[in-house]
Amino acid sequence: DLKPNEVSYNSVINACAQTGYVERAEMWLGRMLEAGVQANEVSYNSVINACAQKGRVSRAEMWLEKMLAAGVKTDAFSYNSVINACAQRRDIERAETWLEKMLSEGIQADEVSYSSVIKACVQKGELDLAGYWLERMAAAGLQANEVTYNTVAGACLAAGDKDRLERWRKLMRLEENTVLKDPPLLKPSRPSSCTTKSLDDVDQDILSDALPKRVEETRRRRPATESRKKEDGGAAVRKHRPTQVSVDRSNTWMWARLLIMLVVLQLILAVWSDYAVQSAKS
Repeated sequence: DLKPNEVSYNSVINACAQTGYVERAEMWLGRMLEAGVQANEVSYNSVINACAQKGRVSRAEMWLEKMLAAGVKTDAFSYNSVINACAQRRDIERAETWLEKMLSEGIQADEVSYSSVIKACVQKGELDLAGYWLERMAAAGLQANEVTYNTVAGACLAAGDKDRLERWRKLMRLEENTVLKDPPLLKPSRPSSCTTKSLDDVDQDILSDALPKRVEETRRRRPATESRKKEDGGAAVRKHRPTQVSVDRSNTWMWARLLIMLVVLQLILAVWSDYAVQSAKS
């Protein structure tokens, strides 16, 4: 009997993950495991990253834990997907936990690993904690990228802390080695006001700071709209609303994704059919 192998499953899983069909990617990975086919790092990483991209942090964590339990080799990409997803939600403790787990497993953290945690700390106003991870990053010999530099520089300038900015600038440019000292660097305690709630209750939502702002902007625009309405003799000023265009584009992209998936499945079926014909002739 012709049965799908590791390559077949990974092709379908990756196609679903790349096109945003997270549930289907998870379903095929589950079927792969149920069929007794050994999943590798490609199988798990595709699903982990897809869940993380959609903001489903708990699902990404679950698959990473399954990956570890199965003894599949993990890499920086496996952990960075989860770390970045937690950082995007500004869940500092969760992001720190996975970064520490990554380091304890002997996996070399890169600029993305540290920068994600540092950015989350800065966005939550935890400058001392951001400085701690910045020094850990410098101790590992990693230089911060431009995005991280601009993030921490903006926070220091907003706080009026030029001394901290100068010290951090040297650390990020690896101009000053102050982390290799005795006693070792101590992690600062975090205030209780900055503790984060579990993401399990809100795992279906993607963090968006723009949503509250849009509501406030709508309220601010109403008086201006009313004044223009009076000036025009009661005729309301209507603006072009691209809602229908956005919906049409969304539908077009959805059909494009389905077409890609169908093409991939047809290729897989063609390979199987050819293999079956060759086997029958031999």
